[in-house]
Amino acid sequence: MVRHLDQDRIHALRRQLGDLDALILMAVGRDELLDRLTVDEYHRMAIQMNANIVVSPDDYIYDSDGKYPFYQDSHFSRAITRALELVQLGRGHYDLVGLAVGSDQSQLREFVTVMREQGVSDFAFACGDLLKQGRNRRKTLNEIESFVDYLRRHGHVSMLLGIDSSRFIKRLRPDYYSSSQWSIDASHGRYYARDGSPRKGSSIGCNHSICNSGELSGTERLAVHNILMKHELLSIRSDL
Repeated sequence: MVRHLDQDRIHALRRQLGDLDALILMAVGRDELLDRLTVDEYHRMAIQMNANIVVSPDDYIYDSDGKYPFYQDSHFSRAITRALELVQLGRGHYDLVGLAVGSDQSQLREFVTVMREQGVSDFAFACGDLLKQGRNRRKTLNEIESFVDYLRRHGHVSMLLGIDSSRFIKRLRPDYYSSSQWSIDASHGRYYARDGSPRKGSSIGCNHSICNSGELSGTERLAVHNILMKHELLSIRSDL
């Protein structure tokens, strides 16, 4: 979403999200957008947003099936190169979380080893698309579980992206997890009501200043509203 925002709108977003505990910036998305992303551009956006935590850029690497080894190795190398560049640019500005990529456990662990040598200790893993493919969910869950266990044994923090199933979380036991349901709902015109239920309509009826200011519109407005509403709902539940 933020890739297409101009500088004034970036500052408007940061002002309104400033009360959250931490702002985490991620570059996970469509293949063509990942191809066009430069590390310098990503770093500049992190600085403009005053991000507290930045996740190294994603890359697309197919499951290891022996058919496309050059393709897989090329994208794996690009993911490591981008992550290392971001480590150097981001020192003193924000904390870096390494987004582990790879076509198998060997590459995932190699990524962790390389980043660990640069002082990175927190790692994320984008597992949403892997689970949605549904070709062999049991195998996929076993691989995710194995990677989380590997991180735990080596004293690293684990963050699973694209997952919010309580059943899966209970089994995998990551340190943190996150899904983009707030963004998916916004892209379908849905917003969260005060009770947390998704609804549709032209009038959100909230008290968020950015939702009523006209600085954002359409999907961006709904996405920001959903972020703020989820934060409010979680804060209320934690006080109960």
